[in-house]
Amino acid sequence: MIPFVAAADDLRGAAGVEADREIEISGPQLTAVPARGESAAYAALLRTIVDEYGVTEFWDGAGGGTPTDGVPRTQIRGDPASADAVEAAIRASGLRLADAPVVFRED
Repeated sequence: MIPFVAAADDLRGAAGVEADREIEISGPQLTAVPARGESAAYAALLRTIVDEYGVTEFWDGAGGGTPTDGVPRTQIRGDPASADAVEAAIRASGLRLADAPVVFRED
């Protein structure tokens, strides 16, 4: 799914979706909602947290609608020993989701 995230801006254009509209790239273990211009940085973040920290599931809480309790959260599943490093990578990413609360769930 990461190659689709990396190509999100191109996919948005090819599909005729307006630049200011959200697009969601999702599968059973990933939901990503990269804002326009974020596709390369978003894909790089995902590669880092998967390859370096062993994240197995990722759900973007910053885009894709409003949760039932009204609080957007990025939810991650992986090794709890890497939770702090994963959250630090997200915060340092500069992406729209960098400020959303992160919920880490154990594998």
